[in-house]
Amino acid sequence: MNDPDAGLSVIERIRGKLRFIPAWAWLLLTLRGRTPRELWIGDSHAMSFNQAISNAMVMRGPEGSIVLRAGARLMHSLGRRGHPPHVLRPIALINRFGRGTYLPIFVAGEIDVRTQMVSRPDDDLSWVEAYVQRSVGLLREARAPRVWFLAPPPPADVQPAQAWVYATINGTVEQRLLQFDRLRTALRTAVEAQPRATYLDFTDLMTDETGALAANLTADGCHSTVAVARTIRARLHETGVLS
Repeated sequence: MNDPDAGLSVIERIRGKLRFIPAWAWLLLTLRGRTPRELWIGDSHAMSFNQAISNAMVMRGPEGSIVLRAGARLMHSLGRRGHPPHVLRPIALINRFGRGTYLPIFVAGEIDVRTQMVSRPDDDLSWVEAYVQRSVGLLREARAPRVWFLAPPPPADVQPAQAWVYATINGTVEQRLLQFDRLRTALRTAVEAQPRATYLDFTDLMTDETGALAANLTADGCHSTVAVARTIRARLHETGVLS
């Protein structure tokens, strides 16, 4: 089994846990800035779509962005119960003092596909709409001109023994790919119903010929690699999402 923290030294683990300190300092410095900055919010893919996996939860990301990692949270649970306190605290500060200075990008759903949806293939997906509505509401007072929702990475064709040590993988890759497409469709529909929200999907940047997460673009059977993060950020600039 692969453990993304296995190769980290004690010092590196401590540094990861302390990354919230410079992140908070940067947030305070940029609250009144004139240049809007990215605010990535979501599960661990909010991190891996920007940089290498770390044990950090709140961190400064590329190009002056802030990454708020909710942890191993389902899109379902984020929609029903909301985001954890360590995510809500900086958002509350932005809502009060940083209006218009941060552009939120939400990422979630990979864990739902990998662990839950295969066992309930015909379940109603109204919780996707709940997730979108709750996420948009998080920053309503921040007056962000736009809110983006990014599709999660596709499932990888790996066995549980090949994946991240903490990962649960249910069903075949074919079953997971079907549910992945269902989730993306539901997410796109829910986002299109929100006037300030935009759906983003960069699945084509990380798949093999079967539509699964390419073996050479995942380090642990769940997360995409830093190479994917670079191509995603390049696409965000090319499409004008990031200036």
